[in-house]
Amino acid sequence: MVQQERVGGFHVFGGRQVVPDVLLNNVYSRTVLGRPLAAASILNRLQAESRIPLLITADFETGAGFRIAGATNFPRAMAFGAAGDSRLAFEAGRVTAIESRAIGVHVNFAPVVDVNNNPRNPVINTRSFGENPSGIGELAAAYVRGLQAGGMLATAKHFPGHGDTEVDSHLELPVIRHSRARLDMVELPPFRRRFRLVWLV
Repeated sequence: MVQQERVGGFHVFGGRQVVPDVLLNNVYSRTVLGRPLAAASILNRLQAESRIPLLITADFETGAGFRIAGATNFPRAMAFGAAGDSRLAFEAGRVTAIESRAIGVHVNFAPVVDVNNNPRNPVINTRSFGENPSGIGELAAAYVRGLQAGGMLATAKHFPGHGDTEVDSHLELPVIRHSRARLDMVELPPFRRRFRLVWLV
């Protein structure tokens, strides 16, 4: 393995470029968009041309349909929070994993485990399971178990406390203005519960 390959192995690349030769030769890629067969074809070609197996990631927060036309797109997490049924969250995770793995994606940048406790937050809102830390932890854990049942890895996002910030983190750097004690009491429990219930993600 040459140095460029070793360095490239520690990066996750994103965007919209889907030209495999450019992806492989320049160690640069973009988000794979389009329909399922086209996405699978591109990812299969990338895997075939890579000497090292690729770990493919995607932001399928509401299902593979979040990025892939024609795939299932579930409601935002707050709908699952309103329903309060962890079986629904599990099934959403399972279906997302089945569709994602079918096109060659291994890791989902989901679920959102932030507590939605600041009405001025412009970016979390309905992406969160709600404002109850315990309920969020339970639903997030169920969703992750569903992903795992379908053979997919998960990530917890975004960061404990991000639900109680007032700027869009895509545009500015949020500042969490609370004590560590409050983070331990309100913001961290959903993340901790998820890890306790699903062990390793």
